[in-house]
Amino acid sequence: MNTVKIFYIITIISLIGCTSFIQIEAPKDQLLTSNVFESDETAIAALTGIYIRMVENTVNYNIPLATGYAADELTCYSTFAPLVDLFVNSARPTDAFTNTFWNSGFFYIYQANSVIEGCEKSNTIHADVKKQLIAEAHFIRAFWLYYLVNFYGNIPLVLTSDYKANANIKQATVSEVYSQILRDLDFAVTNLSEFYVNGSSRTTTTERLRPNQSAAKAFLARVNLSLENWNRAEQFATEIITNTAMYDTVSIQQVFLKDNKEAIWQLAEPTPRLLDISTKEAEGFVLFAMPAAGNAKNATVSSFLLDAFEFGDSRRFNWIGTYSTQGETFLYPNKYKIARTTSTITEQSTVLRIAEQYLIRAEARFHLGNFEGAKQDINIIRKRANLTPIQVENDIDLLFAILKERQCELFSEWGHRWIDIKRMGYADDIMPGVLQAKQGGIWNKNMELWPIPQVDIDRNNNLLQNAGYN
Repeated sequence: MNTVKIFYIITIISLIGCTSFIQIEAPKDQLLTSNVFESDETAIAALTGIYIRMVENTVNYNIPLATGYAADELTCYSTFAPLVDLFVNSARPTDAFTNTFWNSGFFYIYQANSVIEGCEKSNTIHADVKKQLIAEAHFIRAFWLYYLVNFYGNIPLVLTSDYKANANIKQATVSEVYSQILRDLDFAVTNLSEFYVNGSSRTTTTERLRPNQSAAKAFLARVNLSLENWNRAEQFATEIITNTAMYDTVSIQQVFLKDNKEAIWQLAEPTPRLLDISTKEAEGFVLFAMPAAGNAKNATVSSFLLDAFEFGDSRRFNWIGTYSTQGETFLYPNKYKIARTTSTITEQSTVLRIAEQYLIRAEARFHLGNFEGAKQDINIIRKRANLTPIQVENDIDLLFAILKERQCELFSEWGHRWIDIKRMGYADDIMPGVLQAKQGGIWNKNMELWPIPQVDIDRNNNLLQNAGYN
């Protein structure tokens, strides 16, 4: 393996990782593509470097933090202005904490585009490696397009690494973006390995760190749910759920362990690990002192989330931690237990897991009129949480019960709650009271989307700022 060249690639990725996509210049673009795709090793490094950068950029913690503040999951103790603004749903385009998701998301998409283009042009990469890398790149692009469109609405549809074309690109509609997401994921399902592959991209492994065919199907289930394609959402969720050889629910205590059977896709801390961090989620959320006023360890679980748990719910006692000092008690997200360790890592940041698939299928079945099937799926999750089968009186109560079950199961994970209350039409019912309790302003529909970074609006005359942020 040409370790020098691989290190060079990763270094380049690191240097531009936080740069806005419209600021990428020609020389850097050429460095990312020339000579990288001459061998399997360097091409693989270019692709897997995206996962490394995602963890280094702390998106697996920052997204739950930001969406938890924007919704009703977390209480903010920070005095850091961008976080305070986000907490009261008044982010400013100039310095919004959320600007990092715009910049990082488009960078990952840019990298994915570079991998697709570089692999397609290469005549020296092994055919199986090329197929896997291109498919993973399509998956990554779809993944980040999904988050960007849910956070910002109309966004540029960046499908090339051509920096000149990207510099003045116009926004696509939400519908156009979702169409591209479906195309990318359909391609990924067709071309990804059925099994998990290791660093060679050809040999199977028990580590669930590279997206496989099931990861693409799981994400297709989520996307189709968002699009109200109920049959397709049920179909893809069922394909994952019935693949019991690879996937199944595990105990509450095992859900976030490394390579457990519930995990569909996980991210690992890069080695050597900075500060011996185990997962970014535990490092960010677990409290060993009073919540901080700065931009780290500043969140506690909100009363809204605590009130959602039924008596005896084992998720309440296993996934929420307690820190007491000076007569005060602080509760924090504790799905990940170990913040730092010098020993072998036992937990792994989980992006996709089987419980979400049950909840996707429950919601899809509800809309298809299969209420008993929806209840059965919910009850599988409730049984694991030590709860009795769901009891509802009517259809409206059943849909709200699905939302509540998602709230208790998926809190502080990849923005589910913030996205759910918007897509299911509950934001206008929930957020006015939440914002009042936060002592913020008056909720309005514009707050469902975050501002586009002002620096990009200033540099690209074709970008239109989201309503309410001008």
